Amino acid sequence: MYLLMANDTGSRRREQEYLQLFEQQRVGGIVSPVGDVEPELDRLRQRGIASVLSARRAISPQQASVSTDHVAGSGLAVRHLIELGRRRIGFVASSFDLQQIADRQRGALSVIETVPDASMEIISVPERSVRAGIACAERLMARSPADRPDALFCANDLLAIGVIQAFATGGQVRVPADIAVVGHDDIEFAQSTAAPLTTVRTPHARLGAAAADLLIDEIAVLRDPGTAGAGRTTAQIEFAPELVVRASSIGS
Repeated sequence: MYLLMANDTGSRRREQEYLQLFEQQRVGGIVSPVGDVEPELDRLRQRGIASVLSARRAISPQQASVSTDHVAGSGLAVRHLIELGRRRIGFVASSFDLQQIADRQRGALSVIETVPDASMEIISVPERSVRAGIACAERLMARSPADRPDALFCANDLLAIGVIQAFATGGQVRVPADIAVVGHDDIEFAQSTAAPLTTVRTPHARLGAAAADLLIDEIAVLRDPGTAGAGRTTAQIEFAPELVVRASSIGS
Protein backbone atom coordinates (compact mmCIF):
# COMPACT_ATOMS: atom_id res chain seq x y z
CA MET A 1 0.00 0.00 0.00
CA TYR A 2 1.25 3.50 -0.80
CA LEU A 3 -0.04 7.04 -0.36
CA LEU A 4 -0.24 9.88 -2.89
CA MET A 5 -0.80 13.44 -1.64
CA ALA A 6 -1.74 16.51 -3.68
CA ASN A 7 -2.39 20.16 -2.82
CA ASP A 8 -4.82 21.89 -5.18
CA THR A 9 -4.17 25.36 -3.62
CA GLY A 10 -7.86 26.12 -4.07
CA SER A 11 -7.72 25.80 -7.86
CA ARG A 12 -10.70 24.12 -9.51
CA ARG A 13 -8.54 23.26 -12.53
CA ARG A 14 -5.97 21.50 -10.34
CA GLU A 15 -8.71 19.60 -8.53
CA GLN A 16 -9.85 18.13 -11.83
CA GLU A 17 -6.28 17.41 -12.95
CA TYR A 18 -5.50 15.52 -9.75
CA LEU A 19 -8.70 13.49 -9.95
CA GLN A 20 -7.84 12.57 -13.54
CA LEU A 21 -4.33 11.60 -12.45
CA PHE A 22 -5.66 9.42 -9.62
CA GLU A 23 -8.04 7.74 -12.04
CA GLN A 24 -5.20 7.06 -14.49
CA GLN A 25 -3.10 5.62 -11.65
CA ARG A 26 -6.05 3.39 -10.67
CA VAL A 27 -5.76 4.31 -7.01
CA GLY A 28 -7.86 2.34 -4.56
CA GLY A 29 -9.40 5.34 -2.90
CA ILE A 30 -9.36 9.13 -2.49
CA VAL A 31 -9.77 11.37 0.57
CA SER A 32 -10.81 14.84 -0.59
CA PRO A 33 -11.62 18.03 1.34
CA VAL A 34 -13.20 19.48 -1.79
CA GLY A 35 -16.98 19.37 -1.52
CA ASP A 36 -17.94 20.45 -5.01
CA VAL A 37 -16.38 17.41 -6.71
CA GLU A 38 -19.08 15.01 -5.53
CA PRO A 39 -20.39 14.34 -9.08
CA GLU A 40 -16.85 13.46 -10.17
CA LEU A 41 -16.34 11.23 -7.13
CA ASP A 42 -19.62 9.48 -7.93
CA ARG A 43 -18.37 8.79 -11.46
CA LEU A 44 -15.10 7.42 -10.08
CA ARG A 45 -17.03 5.23 -7.63
CA GLN A 46 -18.83 3.66 -10.59
CA ARG A 47 -15.37 2.83 -11.94
CA GLY A 48 -14.32 1.14 -8.70
CA ILE A 49 -12.49 4.00 -6.95
CA ALA A 50 -13.73 4.66 -3.41
CA SER A 51 -13.72 8.12 -1.83
CA VAL A 52 -14.32 9.98 1.42
CA LEU A 53 -14.98 13.69 1.78
CA SER A 54 -13.08 15.12 4.75
CA ALA A 55 -13.99 18.28 6.68
CA ARG A 56 -17.11 18.71 4.56
CA ARG A 57 -20.47 16.98 4.91
CA ALA A 58 -21.47 15.05 1.80
CA ILE A 59 -24.67 16.05 0.02
CA SER A 60 -25.29 12.70 -1.66
CA PRO A 61 -26.34 9.84 0.68
CA GLN A 62 -24.07 7.57 -1.39
CA GLN A 63 -20.96 9.65 -0.59
CA ALA A 64 -18.98 8.79 2.53
CA SER A 65 -17.78 11.80 4.53
CA VAL A 66 -16.13 12.90 7.78
CA SER A 67 -16.73 16.44 9.01
CA THR A 68 -17.40 18.73 11.93
CA ASP A 69 -20.75 20.42 12.52
CA HIS A 70 -20.00 23.87 11.08
CA VAL A 71 -23.45 25.24 11.93
CA ALA A 72 -23.10 24.28 15.59
CA GLY A 73 -19.49 25.50 15.73
CA SER A 74 -20.28 29.00 14.49
CA GLY A 75 -23.26 29.05 16.83
CA LEU A 76 -20.89 28.41 19.75
CA ALA A 77 -18.62 31.25 18.61
CA VAL A 78 -21.36 33.85 18.21
CA ARG A 79 -23.21 32.79 21.37
CA HIS A 80 -19.96 33.30 23.28
CA LEU A 81 -19.67 36.84 21.90
CA ILE A 82 -23.30 37.60 22.72
CA GLU A 83 -22.81 36.35 26.28
CA LEU A 84 -19.89 38.78 26.59
CA GLY A 85 -22.27 41.63 25.76
CA ARG A 86 -21.25 42.10 22.11
CA ARG A 87 -24.11 43.04 19.82
CA ARG A 88 -22.59 44.26 16.52
CA ILE A 89 -21.01 41.11 15.12
CA GLY A 90 -18.99 41.09 11.89
CA PHE A 91 -18.68 37.80 10.00
CA VAL A 92 -15.45 37.85 7.97
CA ALA A 93 -15.27 35.29 5.17
CA SER A 94 -14.76 34.55 1.49
CA SER A 95 -16.09 31.90 -0.89
CA PHE A 96 -19.62 32.02 0.50
CA ASP A 97 -20.65 29.38 -2.06
CA LEU A 98 -18.57 26.75 -0.24
CA GLN A 99 -20.73 24.53 1.93
CA GLN A 100 -18.74 24.93 5.14
CA ILE A 101 -18.65 28.74 4.83
CA ALA A 102 -22.38 28.86 4.13
CA ASP A 103 -22.95 26.60 7.14
CA ARG A 104 -20.85 28.85 9.38
CA GLN A 105 -22.79 31.89 8.22
CA ARG A 106 -26.07 30.08 8.83
CA GLY A 107 -25.02 29.03 12.32
CA ALA A 108 -23.97 32.56 13.22
CA LEU A 109 -27.22 34.04 11.93
CA SER A 110 -29.29 31.46 13.82
CA VAL A 111 -27.91 32.86 17.09
CA ILE A 112 -28.12 36.53 16.06
CA GLU A 113 -31.79 36.11 15.18
CA THR A 114 -32.60 35.07 18.77
CA VAL A 115 -31.21 38.32 20.24
CA PRO A 116 -33.43 41.34 19.48
CA ASP A 117 -30.72 44.00 19.74
CA ALA A 118 -27.99 42.03 17.95
CA SER A 119 -26.98 42.42 14.31
CA MET A 120 -24.51 40.80 11.95
CA GLU A 121 -22.51 42.52 9.22
CA ILE A 122 -21.19 40.32 6.41
CA ILE A 123 -17.61 41.39 5.66
CA SER A 124 -16.45 39.81 2.41
CA VAL A 125 -12.74 39.32 1.72
CA PRO A 126 -11.07 37.94 -1.43
CA GLU A 127 -9.39 35.00 0.31
CA ARG A 128 -9.08 33.34 3.72
CA SER A 129 -5.49 34.40 4.47
CA VAL A 130 -3.51 36.48 6.96
CA ARG A 131 -3.06 39.11 4.25
CA ALA A 132 -6.81 39.36 3.72
CA GLY A 133 -7.34 39.65 7.48
CA ILE A 134 -4.85 42.53 7.65
CA ALA A 135 -6.63 44.34 4.79
CA CYS A 136 -9.99 43.80 6.48
CA ALA A 137 -8.74 45.29 9.75
CA GLU A 138 -7.28 48.29 7.92
CA ARG A 139 -10.67 48.97 6.33
CA LEU A 140 -12.34 48.76 9.73
CA MET A 141 -9.81 51.13 11.29
CA ALA A 142 -10.63 53.67 8.56
CA ARG A 143 -14.24 53.74 9.82
CA SER A 144 -15.39 55.77 12.82
CA PRO A 145 -15.43 53.80 16.09
CA ALA A 146 -19.22 54.07 16.29
CA ASP A 147 -19.50 52.49 12.83
CA ARG A 148 -17.31 49.47 13.60
CA PRO A 149 -18.49 46.06 14.84
CA ASP A 150 -17.72 45.34 18.49
CA ALA A 151 -16.83 41.72 17.64
CA LEU A 152 -15.58 39.73 14.66
CA PHE A 153 -16.17 36.07 13.91
CA CYS A 154 -13.66 35.08 11.23
CA ALA A 155 -14.31 32.06 9.01
CA ASN A 156 -10.84 30.72 9.74
CA ASP A 157 -7.89 31.40 12.02
CA LEU A 158 -5.67 32.88 9.31
CA LEU A 159 -8.12 35.74 8.83
CA ALA A 160 -8.39 36.26 12.58
CA ILE A 161 -4.61 36.28 13.00
CA GLY A 162 -4.30 38.93 10.27
CA VAL A 163 -7.00 41.05 11.91
CA ILE A 164 -5.34 40.91 15.34
CA GLN A 165 -1.92 41.64 13.85
CA ALA A 166 -3.19 44.73 12.01
CA PHE A 167 -5.07 46.04 15.06
CA ALA A 168 -1.95 45.62 17.21
CA THR A 169 0.22 47.40 14.63
CA GLY A 170 -2.26 50.21 13.97
CA GLY A 171 -2.85 50.95 17.63
CA GLN A 172 -6.36 52.31 17.04
CA VAL A 173 -8.31 49.23 18.08
CA ARG A 174 -7.73 47.22 21.25
CA VAL A 175 -8.47 43.49 21.23
CA PRO A 176 -10.78 42.58 22.91
CA ALA A 177 -11.64 45.86 24.66
CA ASP A 178 -12.83 47.54 21.45
CA ILE A 179 -13.35 44.55 19.17
CA ALA A 180 -13.37 40.94 20.31
CA VAL A 181 -12.10 38.41 17.76
CA VAL A 182 -12.97 34.73 17.33
CA GLY A 183 -11.57 32.41 14.66
CA HIS A 184 -12.22 28.89 13.42
CA ASP A 185 -9.96 25.79 13.27
CA ASP A 186 -7.51 26.23 16.20
CA ILE A 187 -4.40 26.00 14.04
CA GLU A 188 -0.93 25.78 15.59
CA PHE A 189 -0.34 29.54 15.57
CA ALA A 190 -3.68 30.47 17.18
CA GLN A 191 -2.02 30.89 20.57
CA SER A 192 0.87 32.97 19.21
CA THR A 193 -0.99 36.17 18.27
CA ALA A 194 -0.71 39.46 20.20
CA ALA A 195 -3.95 38.38 21.91
CA PRO A 196 -4.13 34.55 21.91
CA LEU A 197 -7.05 33.58 19.70
CA THR A 198 -10.41 32.29 20.84
CA THR A 199 -11.45 29.81 18.18
CA VAL A 200 -13.65 26.87 17.25
CA ARG A 201 -11.43 23.80 17.33
CA THR A 202 -11.44 21.40 14.40
CA PRO A 203 -10.27 17.93 15.58
CA HIS A 204 -7.87 17.41 12.67
CA ALA A 205 -6.26 14.21 13.97
CA ARG A 206 -9.62 12.57 14.67
CA LEU A 207 -10.94 13.67 11.27
CA GLY A 208 -7.90 12.22 9.51
CA ALA A 209 -8.03 8.92 11.38
CA ALA A 210 -11.77 8.52 10.81
CA ALA A 211 -11.40 9.35 7.11
CA ALA A 212 -8.66 6.75 6.69
CA ASP A 213 -10.68 4.05 8.49
CA LEU A 214 -13.78 4.89 6.50
CA LEU A 215 -11.88 4.84 3.20
CA ILE A 216 -10.52 1.36 3.95
CA ASP A 217 -14.10 0.21 4.57
CA GLU A 218 -15.32 1.80 1.33
CA ILE A 219 -12.50 0.19 -0.67
CA ALA A 220 -13.36 -3.23 0.79
CA VAL A 221 -17.04 -2.84 -0.16
CA LEU A 222 -16.25 -1.83 -3.74
CA ARG A 223 -13.87 -4.73 -4.17
CA ASP A 224 -16.25 -7.25 -2.59
CA PRO A 225 -19.84 -5.96 -2.39
CA GLY A 226 -20.73 -9.06 -0.37
CA THR A 227 -18.86 -7.63 2.63
CA ALA A 228 -21.36 -4.76 2.91
CA GLY A 229 -24.19 -6.79 4.35
CA ALA A 230 -27.87 -6.21 3.77
CA GLY A 231 -29.17 -2.71 4.25
CA ARG A 232 -25.73 -1.11 4.54
CA THR A 233 -25.78 2.70 4.49
CA THR A 234 -22.82 4.87 3.55
CA ALA A 235 -21.28 6.42 6.66
CA GLN A 236 -21.35 10.18 7.09
CA ILE A 237 -19.53 10.93 10.35
CA GLU A 238 -19.87 14.34 12.00
CA PHE A 239 -17.84 15.44 15.03
CA ALA A 240 -19.13 17.92 17.59
CA PRO A 241 -17.27 21.26 17.66
CA GLU A 242 -15.46 22.74 20.66
CA LEU A 243 -14.94 26.41 21.52
CA VAL A 244 -11.47 27.18 22.89
CA VAL A 245 -11.66 30.46 24.83
CA ARG A 246 -8.56 32.67 24.95
CA ALA A 247 -7.65 36.34 25.40
CA SER A 248 -8.88 37.66 22.03
CA SER A 249 -12.45 37.55 23.33
CA ILE A 250 -12.21 37.72 27.13
CA GLY A 251 -8.95 39.57 27.69
CA SER A 252 -5.92 38.50 29.71
